[in-house]
Amino acid sequence: DTRGVLIGALAMLRTKHADLPARKHGNPPQ
Repeated sequence: DTRGVLIGALAMLRTKHADLPARKHGNPPQ
């Protein structure tokens, strides 16, 4: 199911995106 794959990818990206700033607070992404 393409929709399932897209949702999974988006969820993983959101998790990574929300996780990075919390760990590196004040360091801008490069």
